[in-house]
Amino acid sequence: ELAARLGVEPTQAAQALADWLQVAPAGGRTVAVFAALADKDVAGVASALAPSIARWHLAGSQGFGARGQDAAALRARLPAGLDADLHADVGHALEAAVAAAKPGERVLVLGSFHAAAEALAWLRGGR
Repeated sequence: ELAARLGVEPTQAAQALADWLQVAPAGGRTVAVFAALADKDVAGVASALAPSIARWHLAGSQGFGARGQDAAALRARLPAGLDADLHADVGHALEAAVAAAKPGERVLVLGSFHAAAEALAWLRGGR
């Protein structure tokens, strides 16, 4: 299962997504592809979602404009202890997450609208 959630950077939206993940569990693990702009509350988003996410694939967002950041900068702003891999961009993160997914697992793409646009392009074959 592959799901894209748009605009879940605000903490309130992340909590709503976390609530949905609790009532609509996947058949296996849920992994997240996460790319966010540097001025967003990424720690709040990750804290809200952490109980539902088994693994994080963090993507660089430098291509999103002046507010973009690389995956290492994103990781540095997240709570300690998250199981995370770093990727250059959403396409590479999504490729890795989907390749590692087993049947019944959910790959969730979240972050900025730019991340969702890159994920949709990847799904349409612009890999």
